[in-house]
This record gives sequence, C-alpha cells and structure tokens, in this order.
Amino acid sequence: MKNLDKCLIFSNLVVTTQLVTCMKTKPLIQLREMIAAALSSMTNLGKSFRTFIFETMELYLTSSGRMNFTQMARCGRSCESRFRQNFKKPFDWLSFNRHFLSPMMGHRIAIAIDPCFIPKAGKKTPGVDWFWSGCAGAIKHGLEILGLSVVDADAKDAVFLKAEQTFTSKCRGRKPKCTRGMDDPDSLTGWYLRMLCRINKQLLSICNLIVADAYFSKESFVTGIKELGFNIISRFRDDASLKYLYRGPKARKRGRPQKFAGKVDLKNLDMNIFKEEYSVDDKLVYKLYTADVWAVSLGREVRVVIVDYLDTGKKTQARKVFFSTDLALSARDIFDIYRTRFQLEFVFYDKHIIMQSNLSVNLATA
Repeated sequence: MKNLDKCLIFSNLVVTTQLVTCMKTKPLIQLREMIAAALSSMTNLGKSFRTFIFETMELYLTSSGRMNFTQMARCGRSCESRFRQNFKKPFDWLSFNRHFLSPMMGHRIAIAIDPCFIPKAGKKTPGVDWFWSGCAGAIKHGLEILGLSVVDADAKDAVFLKAEQTFTSKCRGRKPKCTRGMDDPDSLTGWYLRMLCRINKQLLSICNLIVADAYFSKESFVTGIKELGFNIISRFRDDASLKYLYRGPKARKRGRPQKFAGKVDLKNLDMNIFKEEYSVDDKLVYKLYTADVWAVSLGREVRVVIVDYLDTGKKTQARKVFFSTDLALSARDIFDIYRTRFQLEFVFYDKHIIMQSNLSVNLATA
C-alpha cells in the first residue's frame, strides 16, 4: 500500500488523487473559457479587474461555508483589501450574462422578474428594512433583491441577467414617466419601475415581454410597464373583477356607446365568448379557457386564460386566472410562459445569485 498512489474512498468508489484533480480542473478550465468569451465583448475592463472576475467566480464555485472578504482572502490568491475595493466598482452584469443567451433564444421567451428576501440583521447594513418573505409568508426584517432572468417556455430553462438591491428611501430628482401616475412614486412598485426604466433599452433588445407573479398585477405597475414599451403576463386574484366587452352593433341613440356586456362569472363562463382547449403535460391535463375581456382593476382590455387543473387522483383545484396585455398571444403561450417563470426560483440559492444552465455558472452580486 505504501507504493500505491494516495486515494480517496467515497462509499464503495475508490478514486485516485490524480483523477480527482482532473475532475476538478476540467470544469474550471471550461468556466474560464466561458468567462473569457463573455468578457471579450466588454472592452472597458482593465486586465486587473478581469483577473479579479476570474478569481471571484472560481472561489464561489470551489469554496464552502460562509463567503465574505476575509474568507475569500484565505482561500484565494488576493488580499482582503483587493476584494473590498473591486466589489465597490460597477460592473455591467446584464451585458455579461447576455452572452449566455444565444443557445436559448427561442420564440417563446420572456423576462421574468421576482423579488427575493434575504434575512439580515444589522443597524449599519445599507437597505435593511421590512420586506415580504414568501417562504415565511410574512413581513420580515432583512434585505431584498430584485432578480431578472430570461425564461424559455420551450426549453423550460432560465438564464440569469441581473440582480439589484431594493432600497426604500425616497428618490430625489425628477420622476420618470412610468411613475408619474402613481399615488406614491417612492413605493416598492415605484422602485421596481425605476429599476426597469434604467435598463429598459437593454431589455427591449432581448424581448418586450415581462412575466411576474400576482403581486405585480396592479394598475400602477401594468401602466408603468406599458409606458416603458413592454407587455406583461401575470396572474389575477381568484376573485378578479372582469367584464365582457360589447361587440354588437351600435345603438342609434344619444349617449355614450355601450362598452360592456355584463360581468364575467368565473364559475359559469359564457362559452359563446370563451374558447376552450386542452394542454397535456406528463400526467396532468389542463383545460384552458381564453377570451379578451375588460379588467376592472387594471382599467384596460386584456387576454385572460382561465385554467382548470385536472388530476385523476385529486379533486379539481380552484380556477386560476392568468392574463396578458398582449392580445396576440395564444392561451397556451400565456400559460406556458407563466409556468416557466418558476425557473427563476432555482436561480436564487444560499443568499447568492447562481445560474446553472448547460454547465455554465454566472455570479451576480446585488
């Protein structure tokens, strides 16, 4: 045994140290090549900052335990002050992560947005406030980041674009057009719109469709999104107020023309207006009802998709109401794109933003 190479034993598998080194090295070489290709299009970066990006990415993938500047200096090749100084410098993560979009640029893509709560305590930490935590189902004290990713309904995958920390302090200066109609432009909804306004040209170059959860199905956000040039896919509450649009001939009398033809009863749909179709996914069968109706809460015409979840082993669940401001989208596209939004949840992991797709991993810091 003394003359044999040292080995590592995992369960019943015996792996030599030479093989383990090769297993660790090949993914890192692949990672360096991918990072170098993404950085090649960014001409305003110095050589020192490029090497810092390489080292930081490798540390996040190979180090375990809590990550801070002290720990990174222990495991890395640079001192603690270098990490502190470079993390203060701005970096265009959106342009960097766009390099990884080329393999998944399908025709059914959308930009998914979702806030993520990070537990954090400290009187001196910037941005600490009370935010909604979806895991806890309550408002908690900590930090929040807004994550953006491109989701592909055909590939059922997501590529992360950017994360930005949420600040609840009042914004000084002139308010953008997308927030002028709001009662409180300094609210969380106003902050989300201002963040999207700063990068809307870059996002529009990818696609003009935003997908978000039911929190964003409010008039102030939808109006602001339309002002920025986007359409949105989201979900209404189960008791959403909808009205049928009057499509008949105009009455020959004075007064305002008839606009509505009654209220939509979600439990008893008018099948002369709604179209019915089915969508099958593995063992689940979805019944879709679609029509163009008037959303009272949004004050605009939208295309709604009402979904019944049919499972032979369970009772039929409550109907869910999805909508899109793009009236040209089909019912299946709206439903599939909204379901793919949940791929963004896999991007949030261990208080860091990690994108894992086709053996590519990108770091994004808030």
